[in-house]
Amino acid sequence: MYETLGGSGTVVWTIAKNGTSTSLTFTQTAGDTTREYSDIANSFTVVAGDKICIKIVSGTITSNSGRMSGGSIQFDPS
Repeated sequence: MYETLGGSGTVVWTIAKNGTSTSLTFTQTAGDTTREYSDIANSFTVVAGDKICIKIVSGTITSNSGRMSGGSIQFDPS
């Protein structure tokens, strides 16, 4: 996952399948210059018709301090 977070605090990103959180998750800290995150320790299967979404939950982000300025996800079909 590649994303930029402005402001201050933390945000928790989780990938969900069919409305249920998977084990793919990470916590991002605002101002972190890493800007690229991956989780190669966890995985889940997907079949035709599954709905995948990103759940973004504010950890300690304060009002008006964080904003998503861009992002993308790459799935590896291995």
